[in-house]
Order: sequence, then structure tokens, then C-alpha cells
Amino acid sequence: MPNEDFDQLMRIANEKQKGLLLHVISHLLSDRTPFQIFLTSPAGFGKTVIKLLMEIYNRYTDNDGYCQSCKAAVAISGTTVHAALKISLSR
Repeated sequence: MPNEDFDQLMRIANEKQKGLLLHVISHLLSDRTPFQIFLTSPAGFGKTVIKLLMEIYNRYTDNDGYCQSCKAAVAISGTTVHAALKISLSR
């Protein structure tokens, strides 16, 4: 992802999203032990955060440019679980 795109996505993230993203960056730079994140959120939160988490992982780890721990997100093209599984909340 080009720096301009990354910067733009970081700018549009809300405060809670930025808090999570900065926490992940801090962990990757200081601890380097594996960790898991389970995201649950209202509509409009997930796809941008997933894209940013994948990009942060690629930027701040030595992984040859591929986020191995993001396989689930890649498998569903960074979409929501509801959309990927075609689950409708309408009655």
C-alpha cells in the first residue's frame, strides 16, 4: 500500500480505531511476541481496520510483505463476516 493511501486511512480512522492501531504498532515494535485480536464492532468499523492492521503488520514486521496471520481477512477479501456468509439482518 502506498504511503499516501496508508496515511489517508489512518487519518479517517476514529479515536477508538486509532487507539487499537497504535497499540498494535507499539506491540510489534517492543514486544514481538505473538498475539491475537478478535474484532467485533458495529457496521462501518471492520474493513478499514482490517486493511490497516494488515498493512501495519506488513510494515512493522519482517514477513516478506505478506501478513500470514491475516489469512481469514484475506480469505473473505477484507469484508465483514455477515457479507462473506451472506447473512442478512432484515426480517
